[in-house]
Amino acid sequence: MPAPECTCLFIVGATRSGNTLLQRLVDAHPAVAIVDETHWIPKWLARGKGVTPDGRATPALVRRLAEHRRFARWQIPLERLEALVADGTPPSYADFVSRFYDLYGEARGKVLVGDKTPRYVRDIPMLHAHWPAAKFVHVIRDGRDVCLSANAWRKAYKLRRRYPTWASDPVATAAAWWDWLVRLGRTDGRRLGPERYHEIRYERLVAHPASECHALCRFVGVAYD
Repeated sequence: MPAPECTCLFIVGATRSGNTLLQRLVDAHPAVAIVDETHWIPKWLARGKGVTPDGRATPALVRRLAEHRRFARWQIPLERLEALVADGTPPSYADFVSRFYDLYGEARGKVLVGDKTPRYVRDIPMLHAHWPAAKFVHVIRDGRDVCLSANAWRKAYKLRRRYPTWASDPVATAAAWWDWLVRLGRTDGRRLGPERYHEIRYERLVAHPASECHALCRFVGVAYD
C-alpha cells in the first residue's frame, strides 16, 4: 500500500460534536490508525514536562508516558520509547512525538497515524509549527445539538468546573463556548489552506457517510475503503 501524503492527521472540534464517531470511521480504514485523545502533546511541551528548555525529549518524558493511564491501551513497547532517548543527542520533541505515532501505527499495521483530541482545536498553530506536514480535520456540529449533548453528558461537571457561568446559565454559556471553538478552529485552520485543513459537518456525515468519507480520503491522500 503506498504511503499517504500527510505524516499525521489531527481530528479536532468542540466536545460533543461527533469527533468520536469520525475517529471510529477513520480508524476502520486499513491504512489509518487514530489514537484516542492524547491530550498531553501541547500541554507537556508548554510546561516543560520531560522536555529540555531547547525543546528536546528526555528520559523523564518516557517515564511520564509509561505512567499515563492510557499507556497500556496504546500497545507501544516501553523499550522502543526508551531507545529514542537512550543514546546520543536527545531527539527534538517533534521527532519524539512523530516516532510515538509511528510506533502506534506499527503496532496496528497501519501506515498513517492520526490523533483524535477535540481540544486540539485550540492548538492548531502550535501543532502545525511542529508538524508542518500534518493535516487537520475539524468536525462541526449544529451548536444547538452540541448544547443539548454537552449538558446531558456524564462528564458535564468538567465544563461546569471550567466555566463558572455554566451552572447558572448553561445555554448561553454553551453557545458562547461553541462559537469560540468553532471560530478559533476555522480561523486557524483556514490559514493553512485546503491542503492542510478540512471541515466536516456532523449532520452531513450522518446523512451522507459515503460521500463525506470519499472527500475525506481524498483530503488525507488514501484510497477510499
